Amino acid sequence: MTLTKPKLRWAIAWACAATLLLIAGGAQAQPSTGPTLDEPFHMPTLTDTSTLDVVVVEDWHVDTVDGTTRQKLINIHVDDWWAGVEIRVPVRFILPLTGSVNGFVITGSGLTGTGVGDKATSAGDRVALEGGVGVVKTKIKSLASYPELPGFPSTADLRLRFIETLDSRYTELYLWNAIMMRSITAAFDDPLIQPGPVIAHGGSKNGISPLVSSIHDDRITGVRANVAFTAYTPIRANDSTAVAEVLAANDDFAAAQAGLPPGDRPWTYYSKAYSDDLLEAAQIYGWSEAEVQESIDRVADDFYVSENWDALVARGVDIFSLPGSHDWVAYDVPGASTILPDLRTYIVPNGGHDRDGHPEAPSDVVDPAFFAEHLFGEDGGLEIPDIATTINGPNLDLTITFPSGGVPEDSRIFWMYDRRPDGSAWYLYELFPEDNWATMTGAGSTWTASIPLEAGHQSIDLVTTHTVTVDGNIIPISAPYTRVALVSAVPSSSLPGLLVLISTLVGLAFHKIRYHEGLVERNR
Repeated sequence: MTLTKPKLRWAIAWACAATLLLIAGGAQAQPSTGPTLDEPFHMPTLTDTSTLDVVVVEDWHVDTVDGTTRQKLINIHVDDWWAGVEIRVPVRFILPLTGSVNGFVITGSGLTGTGVGDKATSAGDRVALEGGVGVVKTKIKSLASYPELPGFPSTADLRLRFIETLDSRYTELYLWNAIMMRSITAAFDDPLIQPGPVIAHGGSKNGISPLVSSIHDDRITGVRANVAFTAYTPIRANDSTAVAEVLAANDDFAAAQAGLPPGDRPWTYYSKAYSDDLLEAAQIYGWSEAEVQESIDRVADDFYVSENWDALVARGVDIFSLPGSHDWVAYDVPGASTILPDLRTYIVPNGGHDRDGHPEAPSDVVDPAFFAEHLFGEDGGLEIPDIATTINGPNLDLTITFPSGGVPEDSRIFWMYDRRPDGSAWYLYELFPEDNWATMTGAGSTWTASIPLEAGHQSIDLVTTHTVTVDGNIIPISAPYTRVALVSAVPSSSLPGLLVLISTLVGLAFHKIRYHEGLVERNR
């Protein structure tokens, strides 16, 4: 990658954004009505600087933390999202001591309360600042974190309004992304912040908002997202087979829980993934199954990277996804890897909310390296490797190949057997065993491993980790999450076993056909 490539990427993005604004400006004969049921993220509204109503809380000053930056705190109008309540959030700008900057990195996890008080900078922030790129911090939190807004709805209020309307604007998913995009608008409205690349980053809700915002906001050129969903997988699409599987698995977990050893998290953790409670409540309220399904399908293009992949690739958006293998927000990593095999991903085995991951897994701290790559054209490390598996008698042989001759410094394989359905309590509870890992061997761009298979299993799940060091920063990557069917787990002499296997394979084939039929229908 050359030094001119990032500049070209964000220049193209800004040209696209400017074109959209010109088109919007040229259509004043038909004034926009703003966000609607079918267009919740209305960019002319979100990029309108005249409605920011900026209040300067702390004007530009040398920070009081270590005196190495200038900082400014403002408060902006986001939206009249809830009748009678003006949504306002703090936004902090952090710049080098002199001059202006071109672009910035932004996160919604940087501020609490009113945002008052200078903030320290992270290693990733310092990479941006040293290269003449700004840092922006806004406030994207759960509803309970906005007590300063009189009349702000509770989670129960929001849930009821959504059930009454099936309108995605009455969810936190709308609010978080509106805050992200309005904060970007406010940043570029400051004279010291000039057009340039924008990396949106964070974890959980602050990983979701960068991903979703990048779909709609051409100003975003890069995303680093931890424990956040990316793909419109069968369970998220409300596929009946997928839903039935996860609900049955949850019932099984509840029945077995009394006899299970304690897991790594409190028992309540394992019930946090998929739930059909909201869908059931909507039907109880009076919505038909078809109307509920329509509301789910309607927002797929608004919320999922998978449904916008070609457009994001065409724009040159860099996305680095770190979903964890056992997270209750990114609870469908196996399915997401199947749908988005070309998404740059590092999967921390056993990683997720409040989970440190497998003790042999590399660190997931990637901001310094990713920021340097995206902003300044530094080496980005390894490309996504190809993975191939072969059952070789009692062993599973694995081959990892890196395109373009990439050479990892370390490659590891982690495995677990018979993993339960995505999004289920079992999916969160059963971890990759601490002993189920191995260092791969190889030279150059090809690395291999052979796993002695345990008898009596139907499938084995594989996560690989590969690292390379660039300028002192370790950059990890994974091959797509892989599940291998172990046909030999069913003895050939067992007729009932064969019948079970045949039934399972037929069911999986039927499920796959139904899912792809659904994709075709939605894309018409």
